[in-house]
Amino acid sequence: MEVGFIAGISAFTGILFSFPASFLSDKIGRHRMLLISGLVFATAPFCYFLASEAWQIGVIRFYHGLATAIFGPVAMAYVADLHQGSRGEKMGWFSTATLLGRFSAPALGGIILAVAAKGDSLGFNALHALPCKLLFK
Repeated sequence: MEVGFIAGISAFTGILFSFPASFLSDKIGRHRMLLISGLVFATAPFCYFLASEAWQIGVIRFYHGLATAIFGPVAMAYVADLHQGSRGEKMGWFSTATLLGRFSAPALGGIILAVAAKGDSLGFNALHALPCKLLFK
């Protein structure tokens, strides 16, 4: 049950905050909202190191979901603003690139991490230790 909650909380954040983020981007500007999204994207991964219980991961996933909830609609609106004449085509390219990244990133990340962990005596447990090794060399 906890795994389902943790997996779904990011989508729930998107449901709650996509519309308000879009509204705010019309009021305070797309650039500012994209900077806020970038700040959340940049800080959220480091919060996972602080979690020791499932509910804490849920809270972090909620926070991390804010970045996607803000970025998705605001970036799409920004693309529409930039390309008045070929708006539909450019939005299609943006959507395609986004989906391609969502499709390929898990597989490519898994391959890269598996190769990195292969030579380590910890095996796949090294995947969890790899960020700490990189941070605290």
